[in-house]
Amino acid sequence: MSLHRMRISMENYSKYLILVIAVVFAVGFIALAIPGINTPTQQTTTMSRIVAKVNGQKLDRKVYEERVRAQLDQMSQAGPVSAIEEADLRAQIFDMMIDEMLKLQAAKKERIRVSRSEVNKRIDEYVEQEMQQIKMSVLQGRREKMTDEAFAQELARRRPGMTIPKLRDEIRKNIKPDMVRTSLILEKLSKKIRDRVDTSDRALRASFEELHLRQITIGMHKRSPAQAEKQAKELVAKLRAGADFATMAKANSDDILKDKGGDYGYVRPEVLDPDLARVAVKMKPGEISDPVKITEGYVILNLVDKRENLPKDFDNPAKQREYRENFIRQAQARAESLYYYDLRKNAKIEIFDPELKAHQLVQDTFTMFGPTTAPQRKAKLEEAIRLLRTAIDSAGDFPNVKARSYAKMAEIYLMLKSGDFSLSPQEMDTLTQNAIEAYEDALVYTESNDIRMRLAEMYVEKGEYKKAIQHLEIASENAYDDYQTHVRIQALYKRMNRPDLVAKEQKWMDENKQLLEQQRGQVMPQDAAAPPGQ
Repeated sequence: MSLHRMRISMENYSKYLILVIAVVFAVGFIALAIPGINTPTQQTTTMSRIVAKVNGQKLDRKVYEERVRAQLDQMSQAGPVSAIEEADLRAQIFDMMIDEMLKLQAAKKERIRVSRSEVNKRIDEYVEQEMQQIKMSVLQGRREKMTDEAFAQELARRRPGMTIPKLRDEIRKNIKPDMVRTSLILEKLSKKIRDRVDTSDRALRASFEELHLRQITIGMHKRSPAQAEKQAKELVAKLRAGADFATMAKANSDDILKDKGGDYGYVRPEVLDPDLARVAVKMKPGEISDPVKITEGYVILNLVDKRENLPKDFDNPAKQREYRENFIRQAQARAESLYYYDLRKNAKIEIFDPELKAHQLVQDTFTMFGPTTAPQRKAKLEEAIRLLRTAIDSAGDFPNVKARSYAKMAEIYLMLKSGDFSLSPQEMDTLTQNAIEAYEDALVYTESNDIRMRLAEMYVEKGEYKKAIQHLEIASENAYDDYQTHVRIQALYKRMNRPDLVAKEQKWMDENKQLLEQQRGQVMPQDAAAPPGQ
């Protein structure tokens, strides 16, 4: 996981936990409007009961599948969830749960505690927030004032016997105290990390410091890690003995700065790889660092100079307050990001679910934790495909597992096709055909307009118009009032020079012009202000 993605994931995790809690509220509220509504359940595979281990701690499949099911229940309210969407959702929730486990482990080491009274107080807040949201929803557009009396009447109309106290109790029962406790722990951990940041005047001035660096990278794409480390140490010894850094960089470095003698120029520490930045800010001008291990190999740094590049208006009291506020906000966010980066980097994560392991391989292939050469990346993607085949073979009678695994397999074939793997035209054609076959296999186990549209586009590219049209006709029927899908279908018919089919789609658009304009946001429904049932 990249540092940026790690930061986004970790910073939003408390919001995610609240969202999981809100899923139950949302489903319950929809049930108020549509009595008898049913939500789909997520089947589980016959695979290992343990999904993964994080530093030895088990992620139980039942717990994982419950999180997935909650999100699927919410997503299904807006329409069917495709195999591709489900695969992406499962991967996202898996990442979030791994992050949660790492953070909770860290919080335990930090001796962070949450009391029962804190949990109860937060639950009270959630209940009142949700009550207000439901009240606003059911009374939206009504001329009556937003009174409890009007709210109670509308509740009773939608669900006979339902009262405000009963609804409040129903919401409370659906809130899981353990999830609330976790959310509070994560908030406290975040605060503790941020409170450690040095916000002194010295630190503020240092935030404008720029470093003039040179570097030599000994990559691991030409040699083993041990050989790279050995060569880097030998170079450090020569440099400290007086060898010219620029000359050594041109002769030995494996990065793009080689021809410039390794000269990075003046940079701010925050733009550097986190491990390099931590070393660079502690160096003195003229110093040669020990080899620093990064994903690509080992880096030797030379600090040429450092300068304080303060803004011209820094001494203006009003501007300095603005600079200080920005500095504190950015420094705290960076401190938190680096903390979580180290958690993930140093974690021992064992994944036992082949589908999720394939996801992790694909994700790590293109991040700072992944392989550094094209052959290594290709091998990782091919291993992901093999794992997905294992997931399919182990799925038994669970079609959703097979559908999403085939769909993900197709995406990986296309990644291989579009990557920097120096493939022959024949190999490219084979990958295209493999992707098509995987998508077609997915359709055996699910119905999905996403997949049909992707297949149609690929068949159009191959000039196999008859097959493309077969998928487009089904997609058009499935699309109902989905304007964007009809537009895409019409565009493909134009590419195939089929004016008859273009006209057919246009006829549908003309007949549903007002509906399409609503979807475009050009007009609002005439009865938009009326609440359900009015």
